[in-house]
Amino acid sequence: MSKRSISKVSRILSVYYLLLQCEEVSWQEFAPLSHCKKTIQRDIALICQAGAVSVRFDRVRKAYVMEDKTLKAPVCVENKAQARQIQKLHRLLRALQEMPEEDCDLWYRSAFPEVSNRTMQRDFAELNKLDFEIRYERDLLVLGYDSGEEHPPGRYLSDRPDCFSLSTMQEL
Repeated sequence: MSKRSISKVSRILSVYYLLLQCEEVSWQEFAPLSHCKKTIQRDIALICQAGAVSVRFDRVRKAYVMEDKTLKAPVCVENKAQARQIQKLHRLLRALQEMPEEDCDLWYRSAFPEVSNRTMQRDFAELNKLDFEIRYERDLLVLGYDSGEEHPPGRYLSDRPDCFSLSTMQEL
């Protein structure tokens, strides 16, 4: 049976989420994402560019290890298309790491004030492909809501899946 196709961004986010949630990740744990080790190595290199995190292969453990889980500014590149891709990955990596379970939109807008609402919606849709379930709840009563405030009478909520229950980790 053939393996289903997943997007490059979904695969990269899955690799990062595994590295973020686990102390070490062996090649076998990456196998549902790609049968090619070189692809995973390229994905890790892009993660390092987008978040300037340090990921290395530990030969003793025979696993990949993220040494510092603190995201930093992305690496600057000259190519405009590549720079947009790295900026997008940086936003998504940061969302995977920092986004709260409630008021996701407020966090997103404060973290990325220069980004449009449409881009926020696209980023949320990308995370939803991984089963993050970011959703807008209209019927929730927001305590302290005053019609003069900018806060709408509803909010975005999210549920974080376990790293091995991501949709990209499920083999057919």
